[in-house]
Amino acid sequence: MAQVKLETSLEITDTDSAIKPITTSKTINYTALEEKEYVIATATNKIVWDPTTDGSEAVTDFDFLYIKSSGNADVEFVTDVGGEVGGEAGTVRVIGNTPLVLGADDSYANVTGVVALGGTLDVIDKIRIRNPGSSSITVRVILAT
Repeated sequence: MAQVKLETSLEITDTDSAIKPITTSKTINYTALEEKEYVIATATNKIVWDPTTDGSEAVTDFDFLYIKSSGNADVEFVTDVGGEVGGEAGTVRVIGNTPLVLGADDSYANVTGVVALGGTLDVIDKIRIRNPGSSSITVRVILAT
Protein backbone atom coordinates (compact mmCIF):
# COMPACT_ATOMS: atom_id res chain seq x y z
CA MET A 1 0.00 0.00 0.00
CA ALA A 2 1.29 3.46 -0.90
CA GLN A 3 1.75 5.72 2.11
CA VAL A 4 3.08 9.04 3.27
CA LYS A 5 4.36 8.99 6.83
CA LEU A 6 4.76 12.29 8.63
CA GLU A 7 6.79 12.41 11.81
CA THR A 8 7.33 15.62 13.74
CA SER A 9 9.47 16.25 16.75
CA LEU A 10 9.60 19.39 18.85
CA GLU A 11 11.79 20.05 21.83
CA ILE A 12 10.90 22.87 24.21
CA THR A 13 13.38 23.97 26.84
CA ASP A 14 11.77 26.01 29.59
CA THR A 15 13.41 28.70 31.74
CA ASP A 16 14.54 26.04 34.26
CA SER A 17 16.29 24.12 31.44
CA ALA A 18 13.73 21.31 31.61
CA ILE A 19 13.26 19.71 28.20
CA LYS A 20 9.76 18.89 27.03
CA PRO A 21 9.70 16.67 23.93
CA ILE A 22 6.60 16.56 21.74
CA THR A 23 6.39 13.96 18.98
CA THR A 24 3.66 13.11 16.51
CA SER A 25 3.37 10.45 13.84
CA LYS A 26 0.70 10.23 11.15
CA THR A 27 0.46 7.84 8.19
CA ILE A 28 -1.70 8.68 5.18
CA ASN A 29 -2.60 5.98 2.65
CA TYR A 30 -2.82 7.41 -0.84
CA THR A 31 -3.95 6.45 -4.32
CA ALA A 32 -2.40 9.45 -6.12
CA LEU A 33 0.68 11.53 -5.29
CA GLU A 34 2.27 14.62 -6.86
CA GLU A 35 5.76 15.86 -6.03
CA LYS A 36 6.76 19.15 -7.59
CA GLU A 37 9.67 21.53 -7.22
CA TYR A 38 9.70 25.10 -8.49
CA VAL A 39 12.24 27.89 -8.64
CA ILE A 40 10.28 31.10 -8.17
CA ALA A 41 11.92 34.41 -9.05
CA THR A 42 11.67 37.56 -6.94
CA ALA A 43 8.21 39.18 -6.83
CA THR A 44 6.75 36.40 -8.97
CA ASN A 45 3.55 34.36 -8.53
CA LYS A 46 3.37 30.69 -9.49
CA ILE A 47 0.27 28.50 -9.59
CA VAL A 48 1.55 25.23 -8.12
CA TRP A 49 -1.73 23.29 -8.12
CA ASP A 50 -4.97 23.89 -10.01
CA PRO A 51 -6.95 20.80 -10.99
CA THR A 52 -9.83 23.03 -12.17
CA THR A 53 -7.84 24.14 -15.25
CA ASP A 54 -4.89 21.75 -15.49
CA GLY A 55 -6.04 18.33 -16.70
CA SER A 56 -2.58 16.86 -16.08
CA GLU A 57 -2.89 17.09 -12.28
CA ALA A 58 -2.68 13.56 -10.82
CA VAL A 59 -4.22 14.79 -7.56
CA THR A 60 -7.61 16.49 -7.93
CA ASP A 61 -8.20 16.90 -4.19
CA PHE A 62 -5.88 16.25 -1.25
CA ASP A 63 -5.71 14.52 2.09
CA PHE A 64 -2.10 15.61 2.58
CA LEU A 65 -0.25 18.76 1.55
CA TYR A 66 3.39 19.61 2.25
CA ILE A 67 5.02 22.89 1.22
CA LYS A 68 8.61 23.79 2.04
CA SER A 69 10.51 26.74 0.65
CA SER A 70 14.16 27.75 0.78
CA GLY A 71 13.07 31.30 1.68
CA ASN A 72 9.92 33.07 2.80
CA ALA A 73 6.94 32.38 0.53
CA ASP A 74 3.37 33.66 0.53
CA VAL A 75 0.94 30.80 -0.10
CA GLU A 76 -2.55 31.58 -1.37
CA PHE A 77 -5.30 29.00 -1.01
CA VAL A 78 -8.36 29.57 -3.20
CA THR A 79 -11.60 27.86 -2.19
CA ASP A 80 -14.55 27.40 -4.55
CA VAL A 81 -12.78 28.51 -7.74
CA GLY A 82 -15.96 27.79 -9.73
CA GLY A 83 -17.96 30.21 -7.59
CA GLU A 84 -20.76 27.74 -6.89
CA VAL A 85 -21.26 29.16 -3.37
CA GLY A 86 -18.90 32.16 -3.30
CA GLY A 87 -15.14 31.89 -3.76
CA GLU A 88 -12.66 32.81 -1.06
CA ALA A 89 -8.90 33.33 -1.04
CA GLY A 90 -6.68 33.21 2.03
CA THR A 91 -2.95 33.56 2.42
CA VAL A 92 -0.28 32.29 4.80
CA ARG A 93 3.38 33.27 4.92
CA VAL A 94 5.61 30.21 5.04
CA ILE A 95 8.96 30.99 6.64
CA GLY A 96 12.01 29.62 4.84
CA ASN A 97 12.91 26.00 5.67
CA THR A 98 9.81 25.64 7.89
CA PRO A 99 7.32 23.24 6.29
CA LEU A 100 3.61 23.89 6.08
CA VAL A 101 1.52 20.72 6.36
CA LEU A 102 -2.23 20.28 5.93
CA GLY A 103 -4.13 17.04 6.47
CA ALA A 104 -7.14 17.90 4.30
CA ASP A 105 -8.36 20.31 1.64
CA ASP A 106 -11.44 21.38 3.62
CA SER A 107 -12.03 25.13 3.64
CA TYR A 108 -14.95 27.52 3.93
CA ALA A 109 -16.39 29.55 1.07
CA ASN A 110 -19.29 32.01 0.98
CA VAL A 111 -18.10 33.51 4.25
CA THR A 112 -20.52 35.92 5.86
CA GLY A 113 -19.79 38.47 8.55
CA VAL A 114 -16.38 39.22 9.99
CA VAL A 115 -15.52 35.67 11.09
CA ALA A 116 -14.18 33.36 8.38
CA LEU A 117 -15.17 30.24 10.33
CA GLY A 118 -18.60 30.08 8.81
CA GLY A 119 -20.21 29.96 5.43
CA THR A 120 -20.27 26.80 3.36
CA LEU A 121 -17.77 23.99 3.84
CA ASP A 122 -16.02 23.46 0.50
CA VAL A 123 -12.48 22.53 -0.61
CA ILE A 124 -9.30 24.29 -1.64
CA ASP A 125 -9.26 24.28 -5.46
CA LYS A 126 -6.08 26.19 -6.27
CA ILE A 127 -2.72 26.95 -4.64
CA ARG A 128 -0.56 29.86 -5.75
CA ILE A 129 2.80 30.86 -4.26
CA ARG A 130 4.46 34.29 -4.35
CA ASN A 131 8.10 35.00 -3.65
CA PRO A 132 8.22 38.22 -1.58
CA GLY A 133 12.01 38.13 -1.21
CA SER A 134 14.94 39.68 -3.03
CA SER A 135 16.32 36.44 -4.50
CA SER A 136 14.89 33.31 -6.10
CA ILE A 137 13.48 30.57 -3.87
CA THR A 138 13.05 26.85 -4.39
CA VAL A 139 9.68 25.48 -3.30
CA ARG A 140 8.80 21.82 -2.89
CA VAL A 141 5.13 20.82 -2.98
CA ILE A 142 3.78 17.34 -2.22
CA LEU A 143 0.07 16.47 -2.48
CA ALA A 144 -1.56 13.11 -1.86
CA THR A 145 -5.08 11.76 -1.96
